[in-house]
Amino acid sequence: MPEFGWAKRLLWRLLWYPARLVGALVFNLDLRKEAPIPRGPLVVAPNHFAHPDPPFVGLGVKRPMRFLALDELWGNVPMMDRVFRLLGAIPLPRTRYPVSAMRAALAHLESGGAVGVFPEGRRVTFWGEEEPRKGAAWLALRTGAQIVPVAVWGTQDTMPLGTLTLRPAKVWVRVGAPINSDDFLDYEDPLTAIMGAWQTWIGTQLTEMAEASPRKTEPGTS
Repeated sequence: MPEFGWAKRLLWRLLWYPARLVGALVFNLDLRKEAPIPRGPLVVAPNHFAHPDPPFVGLGVKRPMRFLALDELWGNVPMMDRVFRLLGAIPLPRTRYPVSAMRAALAHLESGGAVGVFPEGRRVTFWGEEEPRKGAAWLALRTGAQIVPVAVWGTQDTMPLGTLTLRPAKVWVRVGAPINSDDFLDYEDPLTAIMGAWQTWIGTQLTEMAEASPRKTEPGTS
């Protein structure tokens, strides 16, 4: 598993500025935050419509982070493999329990880093197509990390499912206030309660962004 040392952290920070310019000029990025991004261990949990979601999430959070990404994405495009390695992505198997991926994510969180997790587990055609998995909540409870929900809308038009061609389209990003995992310790099922809070916030934000979008498609429809 590749390490995430000072060079990768520096690369993340250096890339933020040109990426922010591209976001503004090419994608007319509408970015808003409810609260400052906390320091220390952090689980970043976005919804997932398209391949370009991670860079837009990175623009919103503005912290170096290691994304958990399905291992099937590796080995298809050599350039993408190099990008994944440079940015410290953690391969996540779809067909077996992700022991090594979870260990890498835990170690990074325990060192005070940030980990990006897509609770839907894959790109979806519409919001609600997949019930959220509990990995983000599990990582937060194990390490005491806070969870920052991030809602992304419009990326489904920048690179629709089934294509690898990037297109200009307006993108909205909303970064939520941190969800404190410790607040759910007294619940009968803390993992489900945490992900329920995440799902409610994301759904509300996507509905608001869809209403402001010329796309005029509800987030819960294809």
